[in-house]
Amino acid sequence: MRIDGGDVLKEGTVFHWSTFGLPLESKVNEFVPYTRIGWYGYAPGTAPSFYHTWYLKPQRDACLVVTDEVGKGNDASHLRETNEGLMHRGHDLWLATLKWMSEGK
Repeated sequence: MRIDGGDVLKEGTVFHWSTFGLPLESKVNEFVPYTRIGWYGYAPGTAPSFYHTWYLKPQRDACLVVTDEVGKGNDASHLRETNEGLMHRGHDLWLATLKWMSEGK
């Protein structure tokens, strides 16, 4: 992941990353520290085609992270029709990796 203009995410920040082998660009739309982050995602040079939100809820010495995503357009429709579980498995991998990294493994 590469953050444009620095190394801190905040509302309006643009960042570049890849997932499922695809290069993506995203723009943070919501940023409430320790509570919520939401961002638009799109292929570079195109209009936004999905929106992610991560809800963060402290729980004793841990943090519960709940993800939500909505997609639109032909690519989103095609994925749902051909391999709906792929997105769920991808999100499970994201969350497992986030847990692993946050625990300093």
